[in-house]
Amino acid sequence: MVGAGKLKNCFQTINDNFKKLKISILLAVRNEEHTILRCLEALEKQDYPIHQMEILIGNDQSDDRSKEIILSFIKDKTQFQLIDIHGNMGTAKGKGNVIAHLAHEARGDFFLITDADVAVPPSWAREMENGFYRKEKVGVVTGFTIVQTDLKKIIHALDCVDWIHNIGLMNVASMLQIPTNSMGNNMAVSKLAYWEMGGLENQPFMITEDLAMFGAILRKGWGFVHLHSPAILGVTKPQENFGELIHQRKRWLNGALKIPIYLTIPLLINGLFLFFLLPLLWWDWQIGLGVWGLRFAFHSLNITYFALKIKQLGVLKFLPLYEIFITFFNPLVFIFYLLPIKMMWKKREY
Repeated sequence: MVGAGKLKNCFQTINDNFKKLKISILLAVRNEEHTILRCLEALEKQDYPIHQMEILIGNDQSDDRSKEIILSFIKDKTQFQLIDIHGNMGTAKGKGNVIAHLAHEARGDFFLITDADVAVPPSWAREMENGFYRKEKVGVVTGFTIVQTDLKKIIHALDCVDWIHNIGLMNVASMLQIPTNSMGNNMAVSKLAYWEMGGLENQPFMITEDLAMFGAILRKGWGFVHLHSPAILGVTKPQENFGELIHQRKRWLNGALKIPIYLTIPLLINGLFLFFLLPLLWWDWQIGLGVWGLRFAFHSLNITYFALKIKQLGVLKFLPLYEIFITFFNPLVFIFYLLPIKMMWKKREY
C-alpha cells in the first residue's frame, strides 16, 4: 500500500511536469503595426497546453504603433510577454540580436521562431515540437512557409510558387540528408543545441540569422528535420512592391552564397540559367528549347509534389509563367546583388 507521503510526492511530480514549460515561442517585432495582430491571434489559437508554453515578443525599437497594439492584445493573456530590446548582444544585430536577447529569457526546452508577418495554424507548435522526436539528437526543425495570395495579383502568385519551389528543394535535400538551411520565419531549435553552439551573440554576424543558427548547431553534431504538411504551414505577407521583393532576394542570396560550395555551384548554374540558355538558343534553338523544357519539367515536378503535400494546388496553373519569370528574374537578382547597394531590412541598412 502506497503511503500518503509517497502519494503526495507522486501527485506533486505529475503537477510539476504539467506546469513545466516545454516550448518558448520567440517573436522579433520591428514596425509591424499592419501585420502583428494577425500573427498574435494565430499564436493565441495554438492547440498546445497553455501552461507548457510561453510567447516572448521582442520589440526592436519600433517607432510605429506595434508596441501599443501588442500591449493591448496581451494585457489579459499570461502566456505572452513583451520585452523591449536595447543594444546589441555580442556580434548579433537586427533580428538575430532580438532572438539572442529572447533566448536568455526563454524557459522552454525548445525555441520556436516565427516572424511578425506570419500566421501559423493551431497545430503548429505541437507539430514543430514533434519534429524533434523523429530521430535522435535533432537540433533544428524547419517548417514550410508560403506567401499569402488570393491568386489575383500575378506577382504575388509567382512569389508563392517561388517559395514552394525553393523550400521544396530544401526538403528534397533534407530527405537525402544534405544540409542546406532553415527558414527563420518557421523554425525551431533545441534549447540544448542552441546553447551548445554558444547562442547567436557568439556567432559571426550574418543578416540571415537562420543560416547562422543552422550551421552552428549542425557543426556541434546535431541533426535536422524539414517538415512539409498543412499542420506546420506558415503564411507570410507578400512584399509590397518589386523593390522590396528584390531586396528580400538579395538578402536570401547573401545567405545562399555562404552554404557549402558543392551546393553553391548548382544554385548559381540554375539561377544564372539565362546566360547559358541564350548562347544555346543562338547556336541551335531546338536544342535550347529542349534544355529549357527539361528544366521546366524538373521545376514543375518539384513544385507539384510539395503543392500536393501542403494542399496548395491553386498555384499550379502558374507554372509556365513562373518558369519564364525566374529565368529572367534570378539573373536580375544576381546583378542587383553585385551592385554596391546596401541591403535594406526593417528600415535598416546592412
